[in-house]
Amino acid sequence: MHKTGITRGAAAAHTAWAKRAATHPRVVAALAAGDLSESYGRTICQWTEQLPEKYRDESDEDPERGFADRGVRLETTFQGAGVLTGDLTPKCAAVVGAVLEALAAPGGAEDDRSLAGRG
Repeated sequence: MHKTGITRGAAAAHTAWAKRAATHPRVVAALAAGDLSESYGRTICQWTEQLPEKYRDESDEDPERGFADRGVRLETTFQGAGVLTGDLTPKCAAVVGAVLEALAAPGGAEDDRSLAGRG
């Protein structure tokens, strides 16, 4: 602790939020209104900072948008196997489909498994 009485960690956190305030105004507004915890706000900022800049603001926070029509569930079954189910928006379904398709690509010329076997 320095003469100011502020730890390095607290100072770093404050500085990080000062920088985020300019680029994530919706998250900062939700924090100020008490609609969002600091840890959720920080996580949202970390996720949306990976998006192209033109999509960040609209992706940060929309308190009017509900999520009751979508969700994903993973249920663990016998010996750790799992069943994944979900209700996705059309855009999300397209992204998930593309990811699963890429992950199920053959593992080389010698990979003779079926598509279901690779998935």
